[in-house]
Amino acid sequence: MNSLELYGQRLAENKFQRRAPEQKIFWANEVIKAVVAELNAPPFDIGNSPFVMETARIVDELKASANKFIPVHWHGKTITVVDAAFFIKAVRKFFTDDKYSVRDDGELATYGNFFFEDGVYTAERDFIAGIEQDLIAVQILLQEKQTQPPAPTKSVMDDYAAKTNAQIELQKQIAAVERERTKRSELRREKTSAWRDEQTKLAQSLKALQLPAQKILEDLRSFSDDLAENYIMRFAAAQIDLFNLIADNFDSHAPKAEQSQNRDYRAAVDNCKDYLEMIIDALAEFGVDEISSADGTPFDGKIHDVKNTKTFSPRSATVKKSLRPGFKYGERVLQKEAVEV
Repeated sequence: MNSLELYGQRLAENKFQRRAPEQKIFWANEVIKAVVAELNAPPFDIGNSPFVMETARIVDELKASANKFIPVHWHGKTITVVDAAFFIKAVRKFFTDDKYSVRDDGELATYGNFFFEDGVYTAERDFIAGIEQDLIAVQILLQEKQTQPPAPTKSVMDDYAAKTNAQIELQKQIAAVERERTKRSELRREKTSAWRDEQTKLAQSLKALQLPAQKILEDLRSFSDDLAENYIMRFAAAQIDLFNLIADNFDSHAPKAEQSQNRDYRAAVDNCKDYLEMIIDALAEFGVDEISSADGTPFDGKIHDVKNTKTFSPRSATVKKSLRPGFKYGERVLQKEAVEV
């Protein structure tokens, strides 16, 4: 089996059953070593390797295209541009270091997720030019080999030992992947059980908070409209404190509630939104207005409090997102609106 056939087999295996990045990196080393073995045989030319020749043909085909962005997926003898680019780069490195491995190469190992992915990508011409440069570099290295004395031929036993070691290494890698999958599965089960217990407790605590909050809201609604201004200020401060307390709980639990299977928990979190609206309406009845800015509103330090942003220009900044409304009574700002800019 030549290098191109080996690549095609691994590509098909990954297509029918997706493999972990560690397995794909092992396959990548396997294909690269096959290419190097073909190139290291007389007459030391890229024509010795079907994988390299197919890559060179693809580069010529893409260079002839008039498009800036080029589709990099071919049918028949298929090589994706990601694999072609990084495998040829690895072959070039292998010629200068015979102990080279993709697994130890920080630059290439990060692409383990993308190896043997039979998808449709696009590449700029500079990317294709990079492959061409690596092909030229490999050809120069091969020309240097033509002038060197031939290396001693490995014995049959050496070849058998190398293949046996490769099989043992593969089995070790597969066993390591299976152990890691089993460990992660056990951790997920433990976390799921603990997460459900936590959700039940959170739902109970939120439910306990709702009853006194609802009673406070009902009592506040019964006050007279002709309250003195100083009393309105105390009333507004109490309501705003209650609003922030419920808003903090809602912000904390809303993401968890979206994923929760506990109906009581989700209902408790949804009720928080109704209570927040009730507080806003109650404040409005006493002349306390909500401060809520639309996206793109110019930043105003008198009414805006910036969150999640370390540096910004107050003169040119605009509101990117309103995080929590503010409140004002007439021209008096009781609470600034929390925003991102």
